[in-house]
Amino acid sequence: MRYFVTSLKTYSPLILLMFYGLFLMFYKSAGSFSGDEATYAEIAREGLFSHHFFALSLNNVGWFEKPPLLIWLTELSFKSFGISEFSARFSPGVFGISSAVVLYFLGKELFGRKIFGFLAGFIFLTTPVILFYSRSTMMDIPVGFFLSLSALAVWKIGGGERRWWVVFGIATGLAVMMKSVIGLLPFFFLTPLIFFWKQRNILKDRFSLWGTGLFFLVSAPWHIFMTLRFGWVFWREYLGFQVFKRATQSIFSVPWQGNSNGDYLELFFDRSGLWFFVLLVFLAIIAGLWIFQSLHLAKNERQNTFLSWVTTNKKGFVFLLCWTGVVLIPFLFAKTKLPQYMVLAYYPLSLFVGGCIGYLVQEKKRLALFILASLSLLNFLPFFLSRVFIFGEAQFLSAKIWEYFFQRNASQSIMIASIVLLFFASVFIEQKWKSLFIGLMLFVILTGNMLVPAYPERNADVKKIGDYLTALSQDHSVTVYYRVVPEFYSFPAVITFYIPLESKVESGQGKNVGILPKDTADSSVWCYADRTLASDEEILQAVFVTSRGIVDKCSLSL
Repeated sequence: MRYFVTSLKTYSPLILLMFYGLFLMFYKSAGSFSGDEATYAEIAREGLFSHHFFALSLNNVGWFEKPPLLIWLTELSFKSFGISEFSARFSPGVFGISSAVVLYFLGKELFGRKIFGFLAGFIFLTTPVILFYSRSTMMDIPVGFFLSLSALAVWKIGGGERRWWVVFGIATGLAVMMKSVIGLLPFFFLTPLIFFWKQRNILKDRFSLWGTGLFFLVSAPWHIFMTLRFGWVFWREYLGFQVFKRATQSIFSVPWQGNSNGDYLELFFDRSGLWFFVLLVFLAIIAGLWIFQSLHLAKNERQNTFLSWVTTNKKGFVFLLCWTGVVLIPFLFAKTKLPQYMVLAYYPLSLFVGGCIGYLVQEKKRLALFILASLSLLNFLPFFLSRVFIFGEAQFLSAKIWEYFFQRNASQSIMIASIVLLFFASVFIEQKWKSLFIGLMLFVILTGNMLVPAYPERNADVKKIGDYLTALSQDHSVTVYYRVVPEFYSFPAVITFYIPLESKVESGQGKNVGILPKDTADSSVWCYADRTLASDEEILQAVFVTSRGIVDKCSLSL
């Protein structure tokens, strides 16, 4: 019993972090899919029925875009929990929680205390873009987990624990099996070890050979199989289009494509919540103190305590800087830029911000913590509320609670009143109980940035199609055609997944999906409201006319 109590006390920050992560990832996680999610889920479902383990297919056509690890895990979820949105999102949710756990241990390793790791994991989980992709059937959070595990291994190797080469090799191999060449990035994490830490001999260590061997053992077999079976066709799609073409050409018509790094960084800002401001504040403070100290040292050798702490932990900050550059710079130079590409940068940046806030707590910098607590209350403002909700499908818990008791338009007044009350309470508490003041400020920072997930139904209209087909077809198989505006490329994947999921028109094997030309028209168009005009005979074809990816009406051909 005593051991249990001691362990609970020792790991209580990690346990709290994991329980919060469980809530974030799985609370009403069965929302509607976007295009890539539906594509991966459909591929997993086809693999489950066809039993084609290595060769993936979409609509019975070979699919060579990505490695199979996420698809395999989704198949396992389907087999365990049934085919559903929740099952498809189970693995990414687990990887989201696991990522926070790895950041917890990395924070402890880099800065020496549990508070640093807890804050790093908390900041990671409460970044809107991270929450969105952790609740999505996408590869970015899973590959981010393997990259962060590789980063932890690199740090351990640099500290003399050479057996971590084994972890490095396995984690990097799994990263390649999750998202192709992105999984090779951990090899560049070795840069600080070799050049900045001057440990060039680590590559000659026998454990490094074991790690390299395990890397190839994990990543090579599937690639060899695909090469032997499909040859150049596989590599042309796998690397030619998915890597080389995306790197050299803009394949989507959005503002942040091509050389528009300003727009891309603005996207980074919009999807980071308040933490982007906190990051900029700490970067500005460090730069300002360094410049001031450089100019002032000639007269006074006394160094600022915060800058001194940064200098003391220079090894860790250099490591985080290299990590950030490795996962961010390639995508800034790539012509095709997608929001999910920036996810990998939040791992080292969460450690950086968590380390700086942890320093303020450790050194009891009361004024700085009060300022951060006040900034956290800015989340009541529509400026932050809208950006978090529009993309991240998340809401701030504190604002949600206040909204329950007050009107939405009172959020700004509540924020101002809260800061005033916090100020007067802080003056009193700071004078009487300084430790309690530190705890209160940390509590405000945490609760002010705590997110709760939203769960919008993005594809409610698509789901209705399944109900209509079930009512009309009397369990007969049906051939589904659709017309869609080209820029809404995700809609075909969405409807491909939802039709068999939401209707009983097929057993999972008899689906036939086709695409009609955009200008195809039918003089006799029946809307859903008029579906009773259809007879009870077997429906052979159903044409769904779409506008901006939303199903408007259908034409039934008997």
